[in-house]
Amino acid sequence: MQPVARRQDGTFAVDRTPTPLPTPSRMHNACYNAWMGRPLQIREVPDDVLEALKAKAGKEHLSLAAYALRVLERDAAMASVAEVLARSSRRSAITQQQIVAAIRAERDAH
Repeated sequence: MQPVARRQDGTFAVDRTPTPLPTPSRMHNACYNAWMGRPLQIREVPDDVLEALKAKAGKEHLSLAAYALRVLERDAAMASVAEVLARSSRRSAITQQQIVAAIRAERDAH
């Protein structure tokens, strides 16, 4: 509601000056960043890469930012080659030679 002032002549005047927006507090910024995540800016993206990402985002009815976030989340969830190799070495005591021998035996059987 806008402030109303009574003039000396008995009429009313409405103060139409815009109310300044409050300066965000540190708490507000902390809560916003915790909820929204941190911004990420990528500079010097080649034009062909940017156009390809825009096209893929459009095909999925996503904004470029939403599509890029999806790609980043997928990559972050994927295990690295080093992690996969470390897991495989813990899982099995089968050697490469045993694998090759089993493949050759299967081929020879047919």
